[in-house]
Amino acid sequence: MKKSERIITLRKSGHGHYKVTITYYGKEYTATIDDMTLIDDYHDGIIGRMNDLYDVVKSKCVAL
Repeated sequence: MKKSERIITLRKSGHGHYKVTITYYGKEYTATIDDMTLIDDYHDGIIGRMNDLYDVVKSKCVAL
């Protein structure tokens, strides 16, 4: 499964903030993102930026 397909939900959580939920090894992780360029590019369907959005959420939630 591609990174962009692992983004489950994108919910508005306030002015300029979105809660993004991803799956990572069968578990769900949610982070609040305030980078609107990533969100806009996700809505526009730019695959490279979708992967960047996935990586940002993963880095905020998963301690490696």
